[in-house]
Amino acid sequence: MRVPSGLLERAKAGDTRAQCRIADRLMSSERPTAYRAAMPWLRRAASQARWAAYHLGLIYDHGLGVRANQVAAISWYERAAAKGYDSAQLNLGIILANVRGAKRDEARAVRLYRSAARQGNRNAAYNLGLYYSEGRGVARNIRMARRWFVRAAAKGDRDAARMLRALGPVANSRVQRTALRAAAEPLGRWVDRSPG
Repeated sequence: MRVPSGLLERAKAGDTRAQCRIADRLMSSERPTAYRAAMPWLRRAASQARWAAYHLGLIYDHGLGVRANQVAAISWYERAAAKGYDSAQLNLGIILANVRGAKRDEARAVRLYRSAARQGNRNAAYNLGLYYSEGRGVARNIRMARRWFVRAAAKGDRDAARMLRALGPVANSRVQRTALRAAAEPLGRWVDRSPG
């Protein structure tokens, strides 16, 4: 992949945005070698750009061009999550809720999901709905489950809409109907591709 010389110069000079743009261009081919080539640029940018730290977490979490390494993934997700990156908060929560043994921390996963959901992350809102409906990491609370499922469904999450239907009607069914209508609309392909 050819990188414009001006962009490369800015990246080498320490321009975090340029480093992220180069990494994004490299990763767009989705080849293992491309992910490996992007990693040095992501590492350079990670101290300033939560997007870069998040993508390093993804690379290690899913073994994209490198051997999967959950410890490294957690470390990079932690950095991005601490800076408020909702997708990192979601992924870190998923790992913490599902890791085996003493490191499992469902209560922290719920806190991370809540932070991400408040930023509009529909997957985190759906997970909160599930956790409240099952009493996982929090006390079982169907009202709270419904609240988070409504938020996720309103953003187009069909699974959340299905869960709302399973929970049955509520007194304020207008909110639920609006969310169910939103979830029924065709969804576009959503990919977090915003570097920087």
